[in-house]
Parts: sequence; structure tokens; C-alpha cells
Amino acid sequence: MVYRPPVKLKAPPPRKKPAPPPEPTVVVKARRRGKRTPILGNLIYAALIISMLFGMLPTALILVVGGLPTLVAVVVDRHPRHYLARCVGFLNLAGVAPYLVKIWMHHTTIAAVEMLTNPFAWLVMYGAAAAGWIIYLSAPSIAWLQVELTGAHRVKVLKNRQRQLIQEWGEDVAGTFGSPHAAGP
Repeated sequence: MVYRPPVKLKAPPPRKKPAPPPEPTVVVKARRRGKRTPILGNLIYAALIISMLFGMLPTALILVVGGLPTLVAVVVDRHPRHYLARCVGFLNLAGVAPYLVKIWMHHTTIAAVEMLTNPFAWLVMYGAAAAGWIIYLSAPSIAWLQVELTGAHRVKVLKNRQRQLIQEWGEDVAGTFGSPHAAGP
């Protein structure tokens, strides 16, 4: 046996962490990427909406008054995918759509006001939104019921198949895992 002296290992020098760059402000970040600041974009959108409101006042009247349930659903909905707002919004739009088509045939503010004084128009627009709320609130119960019924039917089918197998092969087939009957010869 040959004697070998122990080898001394040198530890590597500690790594230096680079200093993090200073955090730029939101305005500086937006300018670096070539984008506008959020405030300017919101002002542009607001100006477009206001100009369209005056240009299409009868349509805007019907959409604003008829679309109030959708606005409420958007404010109330806290889910990230906005299921409530979608459900109520699409059905509310379906209720408002016939009146929008009528307004577009006679695009006057007087026709829009006359339409909004009709209680049947309110019933259709808000009734469609109420149907959206009902669908949103009842969908989980309906889905649960469907899963329960499907599961119960599947259990019934499997028990019938088990009875057929027992009749064909005998009682030893019905043994459970780990029972003495389930063990092989």
C-alpha cells in the first residue's frame, strides 16, 4: 500500500450578486416600450365614447338604459373569467337587439324615447337579463344533478353486469380484492 498525503481543496471565491437596476417609474417604462401612458389612453377612449354618444344618441340611449343589468353584473362579478357578466351580458344584449334594429330603421331621439316609454320593451330587455341571472345561478345545480344521475346510472349498469358475470362464472367472481375468495389456487 502506498501512502498518499491528503489533498487540500480550495473553496471557490464567493460570487458577487450584481446590484439590481433602479426601478423606473411607470411613465418611464411606458415611454421605453413606445407605448402611451394609461391616462392618455383612457382619455382617448373617453373622448371616442362621448363623441359616438352624441353621434348615435338614439342607439346610445337604448344601449345605456337596456344594458344596466349588464353593468350591474360586471360590477358584482368577482370571478377572473367573468362568467356572470358573460351570461347576463349576452342575454341582455339579445333582449336589447330587437329594439336596436327598430331604432336603426327610424334613427331619431324621439323614436328612442317612445321605445323606452313602452313597458313591454323594458320587460323584454330586463327579462332577458333576468334569464341570464337565472341560468348563472341554476347552472351549478343542474351540472351537479347531471353528474349524480350519470353516476347512479353507471352504478346500476355495473351491478347488472356483475350479476350476469356471477350467473355465468359463479360466486367466486364476486370476491373483493384481498378476500380469501379472490386469491388464486
